[in-house]
Amino acid sequence: MQELRTARKFSQKVLGDAIGVSFQQVQKYERGANRISASALFGIAQTLGVSIALLFEGIGSEDSEAAGPSDARSVKLAGDFSRIPSPEVRAQVLGLVEKLAVD
Repeated sequence: MQELRTARKFSQKVLGDAIGVSFQQVQKYERGANRISASALFGIAQTLGVSIALLFEGIGSEDSEAAGPSDARSVKLAGDFSRIPSPEVRAQVLGLVEKLAVD
């Protein structure tokens, strides 16, 4: 959650205000010290503009530690990509990424 929050340029206070908790509570959520209620999880996903499933990505996988930083970069890239106003430019960027991707 922290990676998504920082990639979206939300402070803990802004996220906390949006879901009705203090920034200290957001800190506890991010550290895993407190459980997140279903309603708070829903609010977090809505505020960050992601699906709830994305908040669970990497949980339970053997390589979840290695997935952390790349997830934040992927989320930032997706956010930046969605702000490209021209559909033609988006298509060209997508084509470039597809060509550069290695299976």
